[in-house]
Amino acid sequence: MAENIAENWKVFSGANKWEGLLDKPINPDFLRYLIHYGERVQAIRDAFNSQKLSNTFGLPRFPPEELFSKVGLEKANPFKYEVLAEVRKLVDYYGEKGEEVSITVAGYSLGAALATITAMDIVSNGFNKPTGSGKTFPVTAFAYASPRVGDKGLLNVFSDLIVIHILRISNFLDPVPVIPLFDGYVAVANAELIINSSKSPYLKDTKPHELEIYLHGIAGYNGQFTDFDLVVPRDLALVNKTLYILKDNDKLKVLPEWWHVRNNLMTQHENGFWDIDTDYVADPPSEDDIAVLTKNALA
Repeated sequence: MAENIAENWKVFSGANKWEGLLDKPINPDFLRYLIHYGERVQAIRDAFNSQKLSNTFGLPRFPPEELFSKVGLEKANPFKYEVLAEVRKLVDYYGEKGEEVSITVAGYSLGAALATITAMDIVSNGFNKPTGSGKTFPVTAFAYASPRVGDKGLLNVFSDLIVIHILRISNFLDPVPVIPLFDGYVAVANAELIINSSKSPYLKDTKPHELEIYLHGIAGYNGQFTDFDLVVPRDLALVNKTLYILKDNDKLKVLPEWWHVRNNLMTQHENGFWDIDTDYVADPPSEDDIAVLTKNALA
């Protein structure tokens, strides 16, 4: 499995515009690839501090080096200037080493629209080119449940860019991928994978815009006009993470809405008293990060 993904990552990332991958015969490793990036997006949601009484409301609960382990991805900051500055540093670092590099951006809902714009921004401003080099690294965006991003003018700009690949992943009953409904708005992408989670025999409700339902739908996608089949054996308990949607909860021994941070951010201090607190406070962007972006923006 891992070997197949390692051998085919360029194709899975859109080198051939996903030709032959979006309908039967379905390649399970391609579905795993999409789930892999979707789970990274879900990790951001799982680590988001939504407790309004907390001093760090709206920030991540965990530091970057612990993020994936804390949200359960090791077993079996979203600001544009930080993203682009970090992309520039990594492209320069690996470009100097002569390594083969690709850049993948993923997002969900409004974040998917931002992922689309970010991918175009990276390519149009040359952030995928090592400083002082003629190399150009490919950029891929996976847009889960994305609304329409712009008009035909933006689509024309996208069409003129090279080494950029954008795949939209949409759920059949999800209204978000078809909005705004105003004339002139279009989907900016090379291809679109349309799943249908309502075909799943494991769900008692559709909730078609939820990201975990998207990932469940991808795992069971066996072709656009075929029945749901868990091609990728993804844990059913994950759909109940923040929902009460799984059939046969008692039989499967899965609690509804079971995802929560232990003690809901209530922390006991040395004096024995409790209050809402967190051990981690995200650092602001460094002066070096801002300087890198400013330098390239003015170049």
